[in-house]
Amino acid sequence: MQKLVIVLGLLAVLCAAHSFKEGGAVKQLTVENFTAETGIGSGKLTKNTFGMFYAPWCGHCKKLIPTYDEFAEKTADVNVVAVDCTSSRAICDQLDIKGYPTLLFFTTDNKQIKYNKSRTLESLQSFVSTDYKQETGVDITFQTVSGGSSAPSSSISAQIHKLIDSVGGPTIFGVGILVAFIVFAILFAFLCGGSNDEKKQTLSTDEDNAKKSKKRE
Repeated sequence: MQKLVIVLGLLAVLCAAHSFKEGGAVKQLTVENFTAETGIGSGKLTKNTFGMFYAPWCGHCKKLIPTYDEFAEKTADVNVVAVDCTSSRAICDQLDIKGYPTLLFFTTDNKQIKYNKSRTLESLQSFVSTDYKQETGVDITFQTVSGGSSAPSSSISAQIHKLIDSVGGPTIFGVGILVAFIVFAILFAFLCGGSNDEKKQTLSTDEDNAKKSKKRE
């Protein structure tokens, strides 16, 4: 029972909310306004854009959020945005987001560059200021549909991602399975324990009856 309490406590910690600063400089975008706010997919990107593509349950994402908030506040010449891939999966599928957080830099010359450097404030500022010019990048291929919503993905992998995200991601999904296993083990031990006691009691009664029968003979 004590182990069950510990696991449930761990699950509560993992579910703790970590969000961007309310009213902060980070623009939190969805499929409804992603293209309108950034120009990505319209061919009219007028300002360099740095994007963080994340999941609320991701530990590395939670750790980065305070730094990312500060980065947005101190970077006026770059559009700093964030997209929750669990609620805007169509955007992340088109951008081929495989892990969280994924940091992408979109330039006005229609290039997309993946950021793989240190996630410190200084490194982020240096990258968007000058370092990105040393990167090759790839052409932006993001497309939109009417209404500004990104084209939805119907692939099997996308549906699997959606299922896992809907239950809180792979970490919480795994903890949930562990909790279920522990509960099952406790119930199994209780039921089997009771059954064994009954068998022992029955065996003891049979032995007593056998002894009494021999004495009579």
